[in-house]
Amino acid sequence: MTYPFDIDGDYISVFYQDGDHPFICGSWGLPPSADLDQELLDSDIDVLFDKGDGEYFYRVSYSDAQMDELGRVEQEGYFEFNFIKFIGLIEN
Repeated sequence: MTYPFDIDGDYISVFYQDGDHPFICGSWGLPPSADLDQELLDSDIDVLFDKGDGEYFYRVSYSDAQMDELGRVEQEGYFEFNFIKFIGLIEN
């Protein structure tokens, strides 16, 4: 598998166009079972895709759920998306 960047870690490529749902078009280092589509939809779209229409690259990390002393979930586990690069659409 070829990585588009010389970085370590897990990351995704997401296509975004205003008015449409973000679409994951590439994934590197992540298990196929990672349900990132729903995580993206649940995120603040205006913050994640603030550079306009185009392809965004994000490093992805997962924070485990936090449990109390009785084993109850205090905070659900969640994905974090850290911006790497943006490639805008070319208009003709």
